[in-house]
Amino acid sequence: MTAHGWVDIEARRCRIHRSAECTLDRQSELDGEGTDHVAHRAAGKSDVMVAGLVDEEGVVVVERHEREVQAALGKAHILVPPASGLEPVGRFPQLAREGLELLHLFGIDGEAGREDEHGPTVATRSDVVSTVGHMQVDLFAPATQEDWYPTYDHLRDHEPVYRIPGTSEFVVTRFDDIMHVLRHQKTFPTGASKRRSEAAQRVYDRGGWERMTPLGTNPPVHRHYRQLIDRFFTGEGLAQWRPFIERVIDEQFNSFDRAGAVEWNGQYAVPVPVRVITHMLGLPETDIPRLKHWSAAWILPFVRKLEPNEDEWVAEQVVEMYDYLAEMIAWKRREPGDDIITHLTQEPFTGDEHYPDGRALTDQEIITIVDHLFIGGNETTTFAMASALWIMLRDDGRQAGLYARLHSDPSLIPNFVEEVLRLESPTQGLWRAVADDTEIDGVPIPAGSTVHIRYAAGNRDERMFACPNQVQLDRPNSRRHLAFTLGEHQCPGADLSRLEQVLTLEQVLRRLPNVRLAEGKNDFLHVPMFTMRALRELHLEFDPV
Repeated sequence: MTAHGWVDIEARRCRIHRSAECTLDRQSELDGEGTDHVAHRAAGKSDVMVAGLVDEEGVVVVERHEREVQAALGKAHILVPPASGLEPVGRFPQLAREGLELLHLFGIDGEAGREDEHGPTVATRSDVVSTVGHMQVDLFAPATQEDWYPTYDHLRDHEPVYRIPGTSEFVVTRFDDIMHVLRHQKTFPTGASKRRSEAAQRVYDRGGWERMTPLGTNPPVHRHYRQLIDRFFTGEGLAQWRPFIERVIDEQFNSFDRAGAVEWNGQYAVPVPVRVITHMLGLPETDIPRLKHWSAAWILPFVRKLEPNEDEWVAEQVVEMYDYLAEMIAWKRREPGDDIITHLTQEPFTGDEHYPDGRALTDQEIITIVDHLFIGGNETTTFAMASALWIMLRDDGRQAGLYARLHSDPSLIPNFVEEVLRLESPTQGLWRAVADDTEIDGVPIPAGSTVHIRYAAGNRDERMFACPNQVQLDRPNSRRHLAFTLGEHQCPGADLSRLEQVLTLEQVLRRLPNVRLAEGKNDFLHVPMFTMRALRELHLEFDPV
């Protein structure tokens, strides 16, 4: 048996204690106080892995109450890479519970990650709390992040440009003010924060890679990068992928338990978008386990500000990911295919003033374009697919007749998708830098500050959307929402996401009779995150087919 490690979701620290091939240790219970080691046996195997609980080592994942490790992991598990002998399973920093839950959400079974270059500069602490009007505002409190909307409503009415105490960060919540920032890209350029620890920077230096975001550059260079990939995600370019998308969706529905129960995130909302974008990029589907983990780890900086050791770990995974993508690029140069990576190896880039006739993209540029597309091509769609069913099937959705109307008239599904994106924006907001002294809505914003534009707050601004907290299938301006942002930096995969969501809902209504929220199995809680919004899980029931 290969020695693997398993991480307890409560972040107990463990390391390999002795060989993976040994007899089951009867002292391996985790329930008692003072336990110093734990053993595990793979299902159907006599081999076990023994791990010791330590304070400052890398961790391995352990199951709290079961001795056998099943092929399909439970909600408390993350797979860490193999280890040999007595070496630790790998350095995996002790993440907060929400970080581990986020990793679990994507069915992680490999190691990966990447540093976010637009992360918050403050951590959760008392000095970021203030009183606005009669309400205490703490944007980093889990209770706030579970239900952002009362805070958004209050800030829009009382302090629409809100300065986080003790920082130079301003949170913008009104639709028109957000549009002002988006329209003035010279004053509010992308690239608001590029902080990393010294240890993380050394990891990049050793790996020979640098952090760059071609699809996040500013005008006029940005449009030259976008021209290279937009054709695959709009119009006829997107239409060519539709038969594959429909096949993937059909296969996933065929995999559902005919008894009439499904955990939507793990059995559909995660695997479908990741299979689609993997195919479009031209990456092997057999590599999806690693790619899923990279995708999830990429989002970890959106949970909270990372500690230096976590930042270093993320950097190590980024370098590993980049090395992998470099190999894939070399493969595509040898064996071209009908995919995005092949296209990027062949199409000239015309945005470099030193090469008026264009030049080939570097491996670094291709890697970071692919990184961006892979993350954007599956994570936000996963979040939105879960939100759509939650909104349609919960009590207020039933009372509004959403299920009945959509079931009887599927032509309303595209409008419903737009309303879901508006109401439960997968990306709550993103950062912009401030290049010059300016003001927003009369509030002075010094150069060097950071502005966080809260798309989700703007999407519920009654000044833009009448009855903003309601689903209105005939809303005339629903596509004006900011879920994918607007303007030159609009998400390149917006139309792909819309297509996947529409096709999915069509199949839900056609193939899952009397679909409903599973009684007693859902808590409808979200992973606490500052920038993203994701339901932890969503259990559904339907009449047996």
